[in-house]
Amino acid sequence: MFVSKLHNNRIFQSYLLRNESSSYRNVTLPELRYRVAPLYPEKAQIKAHFINFYMQIPKDIYKDYNDQKKLPPGRRDEEKYAMYSLGRIWISIIFFILFPLHFLSRVINLIYPIIVLCIIDIENIALLQGIMTFSWLGLFVIWIILFIINLRFEYLTWHIAPGT
Repeated sequence: MFVSKLHNNRIFQSYLLRNESSSYRNVTLPELRYRVAPLYPEKAQIKAHFINFYMQIPKDIYKDYNDQKKLPPGRRDEEKYAMYSLGRIWISIIFFILFPLHFLSRVINLIYPIIVLCIIDIENIALLQGIMTFSWLGLFVIWIILFIINLRFEYLTWHIAPGT
């Protein structure tokens, strides 16, 4: 589908033919976008695509919840209604609190070393080494605690349901 639309586009074909002699060295991404975007307006909307993709699960849950809510109490499936109510709460927490916090933590993890290096002078490298060592030590202690908790769970799982 993508190739067929481009194949029939004379403007795009002439643009490619013009740049063929230079082995497409003069082809730029903005120019390609300009030539292709009118053919695919939906592909040029990256932000709208991301929001639509990201919001699809909450929309579906909210729609199912509202469909059950609109039914009269006698015809309503109370089990489904309770499940959709609980699902609505969890989806709201996950999608609107935890995902953005996770994204923010990833960004901070990328910026953290730069911030540390900008704050500490090169003369105080011993301070930087101390901060990094104790940060690593703190993370290692957290990792050991989580390992012990997981090991206990694995031990119980192994003895409760062996072979499954």
